[in-house]
Amino acid sequence: DSLARAYYDREDYDNAYRHFKDALLMKRKTLQKHHPSIADTLRSLGETKKKLNDIKQSEKYYIDALSVYRRAFEERNWISPKVQDSKNQIDYDLHQMMSRVLVHLGTINYEQEDYKTALNYYEDARREAKMSAIDAVVLDRNYKNQETKQV
Repeated sequence: DSLARAYYDREDYDNAYRHFKDALLMKRKTLQKHHPSIADTLRSLGETKKKLNDIKQSEKYYIDALSVYRRAFEERNWISPKVQDSKNQIDYDLHQMMSRVLVHLGTINYEQEDYKTALNYYEDARREAKMSAIDAVVLDRNYKNQETKQV
């Protein structure tokens, strides 16, 4: 993903797309099928295809990413035992990423003048952002409690 991101940042979207596709293939071979890192790469592929004006393919990648993020909530066996205590951080990250993908999907539909579908995506994004905010409050309280215990 890092090499692909470098190409993306240089606005070389064809090479970025090729390297994101390679990264996706590697991740699908090595990670569980609902691992959020796969969704991250699918989201990046969606961003890249949008820059290449392939809106239909971009939308498909975003929908696939959203599906993987949602499954990551349901099936938690991708989480290593070492980070099991970081459930709130993981939930925060997943809600953030789902919110971003939903905004992208809303924007695609808005630009295609499908305002009803766009509005639905934006409303879903808002709900995910709210959930992320709740997770952030829990994280903040846990952090402050840890600081108090150490003093």
